[in-house]
Amino acid sequence: KKTFNGYIEVHPEVIELERLLDKWGINQDQLISMAILIGTDYNPKGVFRIGPKKALKIVKGLPFDKNLSDQMIKDYLKKKSTFTSYE
Repeated sequence: KKTFNGYIEVHPEVIELERLLDKWGINQDQLISMAILIGTDYNPKGVFRIGPKKALKIVKGLPFDKNLSDQMIKDYLKKKSTFTSYE
């Protein structure tokens, strides 16, 4: 990677999708839902007050400590439809 002072060595991280899904006990659609809840480069804010741990519990259907407000659910559904509509 080139920097102002020269070059630095970069060590890329390899993420194997199937191994990750098996480790977390989710499928690819649930991973997409997690990304929408947490936030992505296309959806940087995600859903307010949802982090990785809570998102994993939500997509797995497990109980979690705080309730989602109606507005949070509407926000999530709107964002998910944007990511999953293939027109």
